[in-house]
Amino acid sequence: MLSRKTKNASFESTAIPHLDSVYRFARHLCGNESDAEDLTQECFHLAYRKFHQFEAGTNCKAWLFRIVRNAYVDRLRRKSREPRTSELTDNLVSTADPESESSRKMWQDLARNGTQPPLEIFGDEINRHLNELPTEFRLAVILCDVEHFSYSEIGELLGCPVGTVRSRISRARNYLKEKLYDYARDLGYVKSEDE
Repeated sequence: MLSRKTKNASFESTAIPHLDSVYRFARHLCGNESDAEDLTQECFHLAYRKFHQFEAGTNCKAWLFRIVRNAYVDRLRRKSREPRTSELTDNLVSTADPESESSRKMWQDLARNGTQPPLEIFGDEINRHLNELPTEFRLAVILCDVEHFSYSEIGELLGCPVGTVRSRISRARNYLKEKLYDYARDLGYVKSEDE
């Protein structure tokens, strides 16, 4: 058993360097900063408590991402069991004018679907097309191309076979390539055919 001082030093040198990556992943899962901050804090709290289970020399980043993913799934399960309390507000708003009704519907749709905040490392154009991808494709390509996880690690994190991971990443990349071709050409990353 490690002493508290040794455990703290080991945790700080092994887990804390991955804080930014864990936060970015949590933002993609949650869709907003506040929930992502809470989820990241929960992840590191759980990781510290369970640090004795971490095998030294293995991939700590993947271990932390699994903790984040599991904590996120647990939150979704808890939330799905909570009773709905919005019926009173729905009735109050719907008695107003038709404009309020469409505004209410818009906000309900945003809340139901969640909005995906942009990654600060990309421009608006890239974020827009990333957010158009289905969640499972977006997470797979971000875990691979931004976080640099292997296909097998991504499969473990997302709970799917490696073949499915490869397929999702390939589809996501093809979609982004198609959507961002003109954008890349305008920025000079792709030569136009007449050059």
